[in-house]
Amino acid sequence: MNIITDGDRRGGVMGWDEQDLPDPIPGRCNAARRGEEPGRCRATAGRGTDHVGTGRCKHHGGRAPGGRLAAAREYAVDQYRRFGQPIAVTPTAALRDEVGRTAGLIATIEDEINRTIGSDGQPILVDTAGLHPGPAPLVALHHAERRHLVVAAKAAIDAGVEQAMTDLRDAYEARLFDVVDEVVADVARQLGQDPDSSLIVDAVTRALSRLAANEDRPALGGGAP
Repeated sequence: MNIITDGDRRGGVMGWDEQDLPDPIPGRCNAARRGEEPGRCRATAGRGTDHVGTGRCKHHGGRAPGGRLAAAREYAVDQYRRFGQPIAVTPTAALRDEVGRTAGLIATIEDEINRTIGSDGQPILVDTAGLHPGPAPLVALHHAERRHLVVAAKAAIDAGVEQAMTDLRDAYEARLFDVVDEVVADVARQLGQDPDSSLIVDAVTRALSRLAANEDRPALGGGAP
């Protein structure tokens, strides 16, 4: 059973259980509010705070460090849910994709941190609004995602994902070279040329050598080679 939080008790609601309250309304603060009957705050989510649209309003702890961190987490969860419904995926592919997604999320958070500038012209790294200063919400989220990336990367390495991708890339390139050989031989025959002539062999060898040495060639899945 979810009991009303201390913050809600300070707001004047004593003894109400979560089940006694009406259903939360999307886009509202929804904190338990003062009154004889159970009810929720209907103010816009984050009203009077620096996270308008998410979390508690200023009257229900929205400006406190805990309220700001909770709002940042709520926002992150909401963004995750926008990615879509679950799809069928193998464990190996899931680990590979998770490493890439987490790295991308970390880069996005870093961009947001660098855009959140304080009065001194520097990124806001510390939240000094409360009695006990701590990492700013975005910084705390950044630290958590970095820890998750380490865990995901280690799991991927332990599962052999990196080696599997290397083997797949090697097999793909070997097959690509075979296809090029077959196409060139077929064209040479249609033109009445000997596919094994030194002229044809040298031309194909030079082309394949350039392809093999091209570090900017597209990699499997659109990622880095």
